[in-house]
Amino acid sequence: MRRRPVFLIFTIILICIFACTKKNKISSVESLFSWEHTQTNEVSETLYKDLFSVYAYIDTTRLIRMSTDRKTYSLVSLDVSHGDAAAGNAMLKLYDLNFNKIKSVEIRAGQGPGEFAMPANTGLMAGRHYISIYDFFLNRISWFDQELELIDIKNVDNIAGVTALYSWGNDITGFIVSINEEVFRFIECDKELEIKNEYTTPEIFSKRDFTTKCFEDNDYVLMRSDKHFLTFNKGEKLFKDFTINDHSDLYAFFNYFDGRYMYMTPWDEDKMSYVYDIKTKKIHTFKSRRMIIYVDETHILELVNDGDEYFIKTYQIRR
Repeated sequence: MRRRPVFLIFTIILICIFACTKKNKISSVESLFSWEHTQTNEVSETLYKDLFSVYAYIDTTRLIRMSTDRKTYSLVSLDVSHGDAAAGNAMLKLYDLNFNKIKSVEIRAGQGPGEFAMPANTGLMAGRHYISIYDFFLNRISWFDQELELIDIKNVDNIAGVTALYSWGNDITGFIVSINEEVFRFIECDKELEIKNEYTTPEIFSKRDFTTKCFEDNDYVLMRSDKHFLTFNKGEKLFKDFTINDHSDLYAFFNYFDGRYMYMTPWDEDKMSYVYDIKTKKIHTFKSRRMIIYVDETHILELVNDGDEYFIKTYQIRR
C-alpha cells in the first residue's frame, strides 16, 4: 500500500514530461512563424527562374521588395548563365500581386547613368516612393521611381569596403564594411548618404574562412561565419553571437529568422529543411525541402515546381 503514492507521483511526472515535450514540438513552419497561406499563382518558367535567383542570392543582396502601398513587387531579374557582367543579362521588373508583369527595363552593364558594373552585385533597398539599387563595384546608389524611370544617382564616396547592405526605417541606409578579417563596421547613413552612426562588431570572426550577411528583416541583421552567427538588433543597436554546435548543414540557404528560431534549407539537395532554436540549441528537421523567399515583415513567398508547372505561394506573416 505504501508503494502506491510513489507510483502515482512517478506517473504524474511522466505525464508532465510528455505534455511538455508535446507542447514544444514544432508541428509546421507555418504554425511556428504564424504564416498564413493567402494565394497560389501559376507562373511562367521565366519568372520562376528569376525568383530562384532571388532565393539563391539572398545572402548579400535583396533582389525583391514590395512597394509600401502593398500593390506591386519590384524584382531584379538575373540571367547568370551568360556571366554576371554581360550586358543585357539583368532586368528591373515590376509585377502586380498576382505576378502579372507591369513593366521591365534593362539593367545595362557599364558605368553610365542607369548602368551597373556587375548586375549580379546590385541590391534593392527600402524606400517609400522609390526604388533604390546599390552597385557594389561602382559604390553608388541609383534611384528609380515607381514607373522604373531613373531619377537620381549618388556616389558613396565617404565609405569603402562595403560587403553588404541593410535598411533601418525608410530613411536610413546601412552599409556593412569589412575592416579586416575579424572586424566589421555597421555604418548608418541618412537619405543624403551622410554618416550618422557607426557600430563595430565584437572580434568573434577570428580564424574564420567565410563571413557574410545571411538575413535581414525590420528588427535584425544576421551574419554568419563557419558555424558562428552574429545578430545585430537594429532598434537596440546591440550585437549578440551564438554558435550552432554539432551540425554539418550550416552551409544552407537562410530562409527566415524571428529572433529565436532560424529556418534554413541545406545546399545539399538530398537534405531537408530545418529549424534551429537559438534559445534551447535544439534542431528540428522537417521531411521536406522548401524554397522560401523573405519579402518583408508582412510577406513570404514559396517557389513550387511540379513537373512542367511552376507556382508561387504567398503567405502573410501574422505577428
